[in-house]
Amino acid sequence: MVFLPSLNICVIGDDSENICKKIAKKGSEDEIAFYNTSYLGKRITVVTPIAYPAKISPLIYCINISDIAVLSINKLDNVLGEEIIALDMLKKEKGVIISKLDVGPLIKNTVVENFRNFSDINEAKDNILNYKISRDEGEKGVFGIIDHAFEVKGVGTVVLGFLKSGKVAVHDKLQLAPLRKEILVRSIQLQSKNVDEIKAGERFGFAIKGISSKQIKRGAIVTSHLDKLVITNEYSGKLVKSKYVNDSEDKTLHAIVGMQKVTCELKDNKISFEKKVALRPGDIITIVKPNAQPSRIVGKIIVS
Repeated sequence: MVFLPSLNICVIGDDSENICKKIAKKGSEDEIAFYNTSYLGKRITVVTPIAYPAKISPLIYCINISDIAVLSINKLDNVLGEEIIALDMLKKEKGVIISKLDVGPLIKNTVVENFRNFSDINEAKDNILNYKISRDEGEKGVFGIIDHAFEVKGVGTVVLGFLKSGKVAVHDKLQLAPLRKEILVRSIQLQSKNVDEIKAGERFGFAIKGISSKQIKRGAIVTSHLDKLVITNEYSGKLVKSKYVNDSEDKTLHAIVGMQKVTCELKDNKISFEKKVALRPGDIITIVKPNAQPSRIVGKIIVS
C-alpha cells in the first residue's frame, strides 16, 4: 500500500453545495454533482448527492466511491439521522463535521464520532485537502467503478469512473462486470488531459473498444481479474440490520453495491437479486427500502 496524489471526497448535509464550491470547480451533474480541482499536486474529486433526500441511492453511491466524508450540520432532523446511519453502516471512518451545533449525543457509538470537528468550511478546508489515503497499486489487480458511459463522435464509447485499485495504461485489455465483456482502453483522460497511465484513487475517462455505451449501466466494474469477482443472482451472508428501519407494509427492497443497484428479495440471511451483480470480498451490500420513512436503510451484508 502506498500514498498516491489523489483524494475523493463525499460532501453531504444541509450546506453541501456551498462547501463543494469552496473546495473545487463544478463539473457535470445528474443525481450526483461532480467537482474537480488540484491541491499541491494532488488531484481532488468532490461528489455530492443532489437527488438526496428524495432518493436514497445517490447518498449510498457517494459514500461508496469516496475516501473521506464531509458532513455539514445546521439542523437536527431525520435526514441527518439517515446520513449518520449510512456513514456508520458503510464504515466511512475518515471525515470531518462542519457544524456549530452540539451533535455529540447523535453520533455517539458511530464512526462519525471519530470525525474531526470544525465550525465552518474555511476552517476545515486545509484539513480536508491534506488527508492522505493509502492505495493498492496492484496487489489486488485493476478494480474500478464506472459512473457514466456515453458516445463521443470521432472517439467512440467513453466511460468515466473511479479507479479503486491497480493501474491502467493505454492499450490495456480489461473486462467489464457483470457483463463479462472484454474491452480495450484506447485512450485515457485525467481531469480533461490525455495521459498514458492512471493509478489507484484517480477519476478516469477511458475511450474504449469492444462495447457500446448503451450496454453499460452505472456501477459496472472494470477489472483485470474477472476471476476474483463473484457474478451472481444471490448471496448468503450475515445480515446486520439497522435498528432504525421502519417495518412498513411496502416490501420493495433495493440492494446497492458500489454504484450497482438492483431490486432484491431478502429472506433471513440470503439475498436474491433481480439481475446479476458483481461482488468481491469486502464489498458491503447495502439493503434499502426506498419508500420507507424516516430511515430507508434496512441493513447490510458484507461479502466474505
